[in-house]
Amino acid sequence: MINEDGEFPLKGRIANDQVTIVWSVPEAGKLMELTMKGKLSGDTITGTLQVGQVGEGPLSARRTAE
Repeated sequence: MINEDGEFPLKGRIANDQVTIVWSVPEAGKLMELTMKGKLSGDTITGTLQVGQVGEGPLSARRTAE
């Protein structure tokens, strides 16, 4: 994962159509873990994103052509 704070390694797994990706980003001087869980369907993942202890919300991601 690359953002304005730098580059951060991802850990993940795919089991059938279920995708889990975990990474950490700096927040207030500490690392905060983010966990994405979703269902893969074609070029789209829909599911949830857990943001540390802050909360959870809906997430969707779509593969785009390069």
